[in-house]
Amino acid sequence: MNLKALIIDDDPVVHDILGALLEARSWVVDSSYNLASGNKSVSDSATSPYALIFIDNQLPDGLGKDRIKSLALEVAGLGTKVVFLSANSIQELEEMGGVDGAAAVLEKPFTPSSLTIVLNSLGFS
Repeated sequence: MNLKALIIDDDPVVHDILGALLEARSWVVDSSYNLASGNKSVSDSATSPYALIFIDNQLPDGLGKDRIKSLALEVAGLGTKVVFLSANSIQELEEMGGVDGAAAVLEKPFTPSSLTIVLNSLGFS
């Protein structure tokens, strides 16, 4: 069975690139372009949960940073890991108080190598 990922980001280019990189690794990828549709996708996937959820910070209907902790708690029992997508560096995020709930941070712009590092750090090779 292929692993599933959800990308919550309002930038279609991020969906295209990240989706293609994951699909090349045989992942099944779903896309949401705001928090509301992302929340619905998570709820709808309860019987077949995502292995990974990628969530951006700047979304049209709120900040991913404000949702990530509750999202991580919501899906923790399903084995789902949440990855924070950010144009800010990890150092900048730490200076802003960090990102509670994120299993990892994928800095934008990302590369195939940086995605590989994140996936490997989370146990997905």
